[in-house]
Amino acid sequence: MFDPKQRAYSEWLVVRSQQGDPKAFKLLIEFWEYRLQRYAFRRLNDAELAKDVTQECLLAVSRGLMKLKDPAAFPKWLFQIQERRCADSLKRVIRQEKYIKD
Repeated sequence: MFDPKQRAYSEWLVVRSQQGDPKAFKLLIEFWEYRLQRYAFRRLNDAELAKDVTQECLLAVSRGLMKLKDPAAFPKWLFQIQERRCADSLKRVIRQEKYIKD
């Protein structure tokens, strides 16, 4: 997925963010945001929805980052959050389409 330098950089940003460094958290978000949006777009096939889902994911990350015990697990943890947000969004879309048809 990433070369060792990118992985180490991401882990370092997670640790610094958990220590309360706002610049590190900003860099962490910038590092991952585009990847999350691409992932969401592939799942949802809707650019605006992908942006919304990504924002929801990043908000969840900001709230839960302190609970993450292993910085090396951050990518997996992050994409699990994004996957849940995508699934929730798909469920909402399906419910709305069903409601409109009925």
